[in-house]
Amino acid sequence: MTAPRKQQIYDELRRRLGNYLQVEELSAAVGLSVDLTRGHLEELSADGAQLERHPGLGYRLGGISDQLLKEEIHYELGTRSLGGDLVVRQRVESTNDVARELVEAGGAEGTLVVAEVQSAGRGRRGRTWFSPAGAGLWCSLLLAAPSEGDDPGFLTLLLGGAIARAIRLHCGLKVWMKWPNDLVCCNSDNLPNSGPRAGAGIPAEGERKLGGILCELLSAGKGGPSVLVAGFGIDVNLPSFPTELAASATSILLETGERTNRCLLLKEMLREIERDYLCAAAGGRDLILRQTLKLSSTLGRRVLVRTEAGDLTGVAEEIRPDGSLVLAEASGQRHTVRAGDLVNLQEADSIAS
Repeated sequence: MTAPRKQQIYDELRRRLGNYLQVEELSAAVGLSVDLTRGHLEELSADGAQLERHPGLGYRLGGISDQLLKEEIHYELGTRSLGGDLVVRQRVESTNDVARELVEAGGAEGTLVVAEVQSAGRGRRGRTWFSPAGAGLWCSLLLAAPSEGDDPGFLTLLLGGAIARAIRLHCGLKVWMKWPNDLVCCNSDNLPNSGPRAGAGIPAEGERKLGGILCELLSAGKGGPSVLVAGFGIDVNLPSFPTELAASATSILLETGERTNRCLLLKEMLREIERDYLCAAAGGRDLILRQTLKLSSTLGRRVLVRTEAGDLTGVAEEIRPDGSLVLAEASGQRHTVRAGDLVNLQEADSIAS
């Protein structure tokens, strides 16, 4: 499929980042008139592209915009489907709500919704998600529903592992997965990097939340297949948090001391997610699960899980393919927990006292 003309113009400038091109060169390269080419250049500038114009030399990109620019997200994205259909909004209540509307309208698998700011972003159990303008990645993907039953737990694990690895690759920041759907950073690097108990040994007091995932299963209507809306929020360039979150939340900026280009990081995430998604769909679910659980900060730790039926305490022994957690009590009794709020045992003891 031929890219839209505005995308083609951006690609020409992006490939020659920092170099000037005359408008006549651009118009010839994309097969448009000079006037239409100028119009697209003005649109790109208005959308946030770092476009510079010199009266004699022409136009150039002076840098890669951190704004969620559709053309930059699509530039050399390289995925088969994820992010191919892209909806960029300046302000939404929740990207999952926009994705829900797209499902009702017949949106294609792989469609991505991104927003500069969410006014009512949400996490599990209806909790609000702090989503300020221009500082994070607030996104939702349309994915096929799980093939085995209607539980989105496996895809929550898949996304968590892929996003954690993307941040590690792009930012050099060690990110871990905390059951059931959080991404966290820790003060300690004293973790084994393989095996079923990969998370054992993280000090509870050193854990800070960097992001989260919210998967919602929807019916496509009219007898169509179910669709999974996979929402994820990542704190990227937040310099601070409200008082009530400051002790437990963090951002890539706070952890690394450096700003991260959100477009480039998002592309890394989409590539990692799609690689694992396609592998799982081709029969590699067990491979993806084993890989993902190496990044667990929960396995092997004594924890307290608060569920609607009451509190449970034990060692986090296993995370199953459906995302459920197996807790082993000291007595040997085991509990399978599908959902709940996990508190590290040290924190739980201090709260109880």
